[in-house]
Amino acid sequence: MKKQTFTLIELLIVIAIIAILASMLFPALGKVKDSGYKTSCTNNLNTIGKAQVMYSADNNDWILPSYMPDYEASQDQWYMVLSGVAMDGTKSKRYSGYGAAYYGKDVKKGTFFCASANPNVDYTVTTYGHNNHLMGAPSGTEHYARKATAVTSASLTIFAGDNALATIPILHDIGGFAYRHGGKDPGDGSRKKGSGFSLKNYKLGYTATGFANVLYFDGHVSPMNLSAMTKADGGLANLNLALKSGYKMDQHSALW
Repeated sequence: MKKQTFTLIELLIVIAIIAILASMLFPALGKVKDSGYKTSCTNNLNTIGKAQVMYSADNNDWILPSYMPDYEASQDQWYMVLSGVAMDGTKSKRYSGYGAAYYGKDVKKGTFFCASANPNVDYTVTTYGHNNHLMGAPSGTEHYARKATAVTSASLTIFAGDNALATIPILHDIGGFAYRHGGKDPGDGSRKKGSGFSLKNYKLGYTATGFANVLYFDGHVSPMNLSAMTKADGGLANLNLALKSGYKMDQHSALW
């Protein structure tokens, strides 16, 4: 029996077919991976929302503040309160936690890490940020707490979301959001606090094409792209409306 062998042309044809199939398959696999990351990120924010509800239930209906009384940086960050884990990854001296998972300096796992975050950026704390207008600024002199009764529309009040600031886990304006899902955000991990005005006016040299996962006070998580966030923020004026909507800004405790 004569032995069958591939000719060079036949081999090249087979390789070409495999290459074509691979080029068709890889984008689909990429979309599947991105979808999985989005789901994981959404689940993380859902867990954070539930943890906040439990915190409020244990603390006479107060919303978790950015800056606790007698604040200690290694113990009192919002993600440490909700997880019961201190900065070094050990059990917190002050909080038992509310079901969220934090692992100290190992930020690339647990509830406070989004797998869609820029892999080339070293996030020092968490890839999510909290609404510092709702919870009080963690720096400066605006340290206060606000009761849940100050919230007039829980479905409009933003509590937390994807964060584009690598070293500051807060959302000050729409420039703080990372529009990392379903598209690209070249500013993920590199934007600075207060960059929302420039982002809305397209003066940063790029446009974010993805969307940010946003956690609202009623517990639901919704995707918001830059266009929708700009509209929610009052157009091109730097008003921070998106983060100041749904609750009474003047209703909070005395400053501490």
